[in-house]
Amino acid sequence: AYVPLDPLLPRARLLELAADAQLSTLVCSSTKRALAEALASELGLAEVVELSPGGIVGGEAVHAALPPLDPAGVAYLLYTSGSTGRPKAVLQSRANLGHHGRSYAASVGLGPEDRVSLLSSYAFDAAVMDLYGALGSGACLCVLERGPQALLALPDVIHDEGISVLHGTPTVIRELLAGLAVHARPTLEGVRAVVLGGEEARVQDAQTIRRHFPRATIVNGLGPTECTLALQHQIPASEPLAQLGREPSRGLPIGRPVGGLRLQLSTPIGEQPALFGIGELVFAGPGVALGYWRRPALSAARFSVKNGVRSYRSGDLGRRLADGSLAFAGRRDAQLEVHGHR
Repeated sequence: AYVPLDPLLPRARLLELAADAQLSTLVCSSTKRALAEALASELGLAEVVELSPGGIVGGEAVHAALPPLDPAGVAYLLYTSGSTGRPKAVLQSRANLGHHGRSYAASVGLGPEDRVSLLSSYAFDAAVMDLYGALGSGACLCVLERGPQALLALPDVIHDEGISVLHGTPTVIRELLAGLAVHARPTLEGVRAVVLGGEEARVQDAQTIRRHFPRATIVNGLGPTECTLALQHQIPASEPLAQLGREPSRGLPIGRPVGGLRLQLSTPIGEQPALFGIGELVFAGPGVALGYWRRPALSAARFSVKNGVRSYRSGDLGRRLADGSLAFAGRRDAQLEVHGHR
């Protein structure tokens, strides 16, 4: 299993995550070697492997036979934001990782001719769809720089890299579109899909995207770290936005289950399904994570298995719309999200 560590995080946080994950090997690039050695020294890690740009380790090509892999085995530990005060790591299986990659590629129609952006940190689950959706479908994965300065240059990078599928949080996409509106930038007609996630998107976001990307399908959805690709709603370029309503601040629909996932809206009273109104989003079926690393009580409270099918109580609330799709309706707890921080 791998554990992605974002080098932009404070060293104290990295030490905390690395210690909790009980790492044995730290893999880094040459530019991050000093940080990796500091972490390895303080944690007593077994090995630091430096990868050169050509993928050569130690100056010689390495040819190693891959061991047989159990699909039910753990593929990665991915830490959540730590909104409850202590970060928790989600355990995801190899089978589920492959499922999410294939489902995303199928829903967006990824193929060898596509160039997919990787704007999110690889330490967040949003990157899982881009990484494995692109690489599993033969598309080119374009790893883009992050940070305020990189955001200013993003329109030129999208044009120069020939990005066809742009995936980002609504906050990042808003900043991108604001820059396009103010400064003379190259046309971005090559973008055929704008994928939103990570926080609530609004009708006004779709309207602004449509103005700058008139040929692009707008994709909105919801997928917690515990079930990366869960719900998705697509608005083709040919579909008028008027049907979304006249309130610019209204949230965009988050859609329907993707990839064979099953959804139930559950109410707190007797845990009965909510046929109408608002209920907690409970996901069941392929893609649901194995649980939390070293958190058995929390795993038991949020995950369950019935007749061999895993389910997860998300804590997110949903509201059924007239067409059968869903709208985000907040949280069961008092949690808010401000600029991506819960």
